[in-house]
Amino acid sequence: AQKVERVRQLIASAGLKGVLFKSQPGFCWITAGGLNVVTIADTAGVASILITRGECFFITDTIEIARMREEEQLETLGFTPVVFEWHSGSEIEAISKLVAADAVGCDLPLAGFRHMEKEIRELRYALLAPEIERYLWLGEKASAGIESILLDMARPGMKESHVVGELSRVLWNDRIDSVCWQAAADERAYRYRHAIPTERTIQNYLMLNVNARKWGLITTVTRSVRFGKSDPKLLKQYRDTAYIECGMIAVTRPK
Repeated sequence: AQKVERVRQLIASAGLKGVLFKSQPGFCWITAGGLNVVTIADTAGVASILITRGECFFITDTIEIARMREEEQLETLGFTPVVFEWHSGSEIEAISKLVAADAVGCDLPLAGFRHMEKEIRELRYALLAPEIERYLWLGEKASAGIESILLDMARPGMKESHVVGELSRVLWNDRIDSVCWQAAADERAYRYRHAIPTERTIQNYLMLNVNARKWGLITTVTRSVRFGKSDPKLLKQYRDTAYIECGMIAVTRPK
C-alpha cells in the first residue's frame, strides 16, 4: 500500500493517468518480491503491473496467467488480472482499453508509453522495513555461502569457473541467483578491476565476488583466500581497505 501511494504521487505530479512496471526490477519492487522473469537475457518480464489513479492491474498473456495467479498470488495483493491471447493479442492493446497509453509512464522505453525510468527507479530508493529485513537475510546467506566455499572447498589447481559453479550451487539451494560473478586467481586479481571468471587454475590466491539476488534485492559480497604463507603486502592492503570501508560506514547517515 505504501508503494502504491508513492506511485500515485508520481502519477499526480507528472500529470499521468498511470504507471507501468514492465522491467524485472520494477515488477519485483511493486509486488514485494514477485518474479516476472523467464529469461535472464531480457530486462522486460512476461507480466506487467499497471497502477492508475484508482486501480491496480497485472497484465499478462494466456501462457503466464496460471503461474501469476497461483504462485505470485497477485490477486491476493490486490491486482486485477488483465489477460490477452499470446498468439493474437498484445499488451499495449490490453492497456489501451484501460487508459490511454500516451498518458502512462513506463520503467522501460516501450513504444507508445512515456519513458520515465529515472523517476520510477527513484521510488525504490527508500527501503521499507520488510525489505530491510529481507536484505539483511540475503547478505547473511551470501556471506555464509561464499565463505564456506573458500574455506571448505576451494583448493590450488581448481579452475576459477569451478569455484563459481560450486558457489552458485550453494546459493541456489535458497533460490538465490546472481546478476554478476567475478573470480580472479593470483595476478588476475591485481591486473583487472572486474575479473570475470575464466578457466584459469588457482595457484596461491583467489578473489571471489557475487552479486546475489533474491526478491528483487541485490547484495554484493567479495571474499579472498590465500593458500600457504601470508603475503605482508596483501595483509596491508586488506587492512587498509577494511579501515576505509569502516570509516565510510561510520559516517553514513540516512537521508
